[in-house]
Amino acid sequence: MSVVEIQHIPAADTYDLRARVLRDGDFAAAHVPDDDQPGAWHLGARCSGTLAGVASFYPHSSPLATDVPAVQLRFMAVEPAMHGHGIGRELLDHVVRELREKNMRILWANGRDTALGFYTRLGFTVVGDGFIHEPGLPHHLITLGLS
Repeated sequence: MSVVEIQHIPAADTYDLRARVLRDGDFAAAHVPDDDQPGAWHLGARCSGTLAGVASFYPHSSPLATDVPAVQLRFMAVEPAMHGHGIGRELLDHVVRELREKNMRILWANGRDTALGFYTRLGFTVVGDGFIHEPGLPHHLITLGLS
């Protein structure tokens, strides 16, 4: 595998991968109003120039600590042919460094149950009972302390 390059990208550049990997090809469901809110940002992971992974981040308080600087991770998707090549880890390692530089204290997400092993291997904690979340799949609240 070639070197992974992580860069900030426009929200629109995430939609194709989001739709194909996370929304059963539904391009309309891959765009949310939060993408355009102030403070939202998006990362892309490129391998040999090809977009292989994306993740989006929103300035939302953690449900567990509303008074602590936090960022929500949403729409993390990796090209299926690239699963297991470290793309997701590279994206999260990059964002953790950025968030620490910005003095953020918590990164959190509604993690799909099918991905909980990935997140816990990277240090996230699974919190509370599971719930059904878009697009109708089992999820858990996951959180990563950054301090």
